[in-house]
Amino acid sequence: MSSRILADAMLEKVYGVDPIDWADGADLLKMNERRAAYISALKAADRHDISPLLAFAGLAAKP
Repeated sequence: MSSRILADAMLEKVYGVDPIDWADGADLLKMNERRAAYISALKAADRHDISPLLAFAGLAAKP
């Protein structure tokens, strides 16, 4: 959770853009399509592929 807060703070302060709507109306604590996409994007980032995480956050087109 705190990493999402830090990411939002950096986006606002450093890049001057709006924070990310991480949940996009979904409950990220319950398993649903949005949470599954979030977890998949985090796992890809763990493998040094951040493009799915950027796409999830709406910062880049999906690969």
